[in-house]
Amino acid sequence: MSHAGMARQLPNDTTFRSYSSAQVLEYARRRGGYPQKLTKEIVALHASTGGAFESLLDIGCGPGTATRQLAAHFDHATGIDPSPAMVQSAIELGGGAKKAPIRFIQDEAEICKNIPDQSVDLITAATSAHWFDFEQFWPTAARVLKPNGTVAIFNIWRIYCHPSTPHANEIQRILFELEQGPDALGPYQKPGNWSVMNEYKDLRMPWSISPPCSSFPETSHRHQIWNEKGLPSEDGSYVCGERVTTLDEAEQAIATISAVTRWREAHPELANTPEDCVKAAFAQIRRILGAEEANRFTMVGATVLITVKKA
Repeated sequence: MSHAGMARQLPNDTTFRSYSSAQVLEYARRRGGYPQKLTKEIVALHASTGGAFESLLDIGCGPGTATRQLAAHFDHATGIDPSPAMVQSAIELGGGAKKAPIRFIQDEAEICKNIPDQSVDLITAATSAHWFDFEQFWPTAARVLKPNGTVAIFNIWRIYCHPSTPHANEIQRILFELEQGPDALGPYQKPGNWSVMNEYKDLRMPWSISPPCSSFPETSHRHQIWNEKGLPSEDGSYVCGERVTTLDEAEQAIATISAVTRWREAHPELANTPEDCVKAAFAQIRRILGAEEANRFTMVGATVLITVKKA
């Protein structure tokens, strides 16, 4: 099923921004970090195109996972998020850049009211850009970026089981049915969710909005996808790394997807019962794998990186 172009009707979703402190804590615990290989790729691309390393701005920072990983390369770093609970969690977890602690503040990607003009060398958006209003975001990015600054948008979508998993094809069918099925999460996926599944191929770039944002030349655009559709590279490796876990932990990680929150809010009488769509899907997987294999479940995913430079 194709959902190309759905991000063009992307509304601002309020699921994460209305999370409670307890929900943010669970989110931070269950979501993995980003691979060092990806961090190094972003830093190397920024450096190779003449980018400076004075100031980082991580937009949609959540609890600050990616902010902390990238901040070590910059003199100063700021993370912004529209959710007060996410920002508070990021503040509590802390972290530092080379010359100062990371500053975490509540702000909107499309406004950046707390960010001065031409003050940022690198803007990052880690698994958050699919919620942006790009008609407003790109002009704002152009305002806050210094000349020759970089925007790096990236995500990892771990909804795949490793191909070496026993009965991998059958398990993958169950995971896809959970993710997209009409009787599961499908009706609760927003356009932004479909954009992640589509490996950001439909994100609106500066030259495709109206009016176009001329600050970003199309010639500077790169869209890299590793392990497309969850398939291993020729040497069998994954950029995001193989996340060896248990089925219980994999279930808890998938439960942090925004569509699951929306499903459970719509079905409070079924949430976290055997009829919960996530629990039902993993019950099927447990029956297929058996108790011993369920304790060695390996999740993998596709990794996407989009970069564009300000002239």
